[in-house]
Amino acid sequence: ALSQLVPMHQLVTTHPAKKFVYDRLIPKEHWDKFFFCPRFYEWSNEIIPGKFPSLEYDHPRVIIPFYDRSGSFFAYQGRAFGKEQPKYITIKFDKTKQKIYGLDRIDLNKPVMITEGPIDSLFLDNAIALAGSDADGGINIQHQQCTMIYDNEPRNKEICKEIEKTITAGRNVCLWPEYNSHKDINDMIVAGYTKHDIENQIKQFTFSGVAAKLRFVTWRKTNG
Repeated sequence: ALSQLVPMHQLVTTHPAKKFVYDRLIPKEHWDKFFFCPRFYEWSNEIIPGKFPSLEYDHPRVIIPFYDRSGSFFAYQGRAFGKEQPKYITIKFDKTKQKIYGLDRIDLNKPVMITEGPIDSLFLDNAIALAGSDADGGINIQHQQCTMIYDNEPRNKEICKEIEKTITAGRNVCLWPEYNSHKDINDMIVAGYTKHDIENQIKQFTFSGVAAKLRFVTWRKTNG
């Protein structure tokens, strides 16, 4: 299915899909993880027949494929680069797997960073993304080995609920500092933060247990 798509490096620099990858400052070594799909609904229907019953509002999207530990393609995220909503559509066609991005790349002998979105995970070393999956499903990593990194949105009830669950489960969680008002890791990069800055903040502002509960109270009060 991916062979029908255009790899990002083959697009001309002025192509809007390539511009999206440029503008988000995605590192060049990760460009091979993005593809251009001219007709998202039509292509999805070839993978899952009848997924989109109507092709009326079909449009192009950037495709981010998900691979499992053995390198098998099992899901993908279609990212709009125009005005289309929703911005992200994540589709899993192997029901036995959790929608976790980056499993093919992580080293389970090292600490693992876990972000919400696939793009955010590409700015960190040894990171995966949950892409809408539950933090407790799908992958067996020791709690002390991983750090959950949610978007920096204290006003988002859904995110707050997930953070509470993560703290209760005894996991490490990054609760961003007050002086960083950017919504997610990619926005921080676009605003001029370096990977080093971000990794330092994650180290400094990762908490668990009682410390996480106390920090969460403060973090919720910051203006997201």
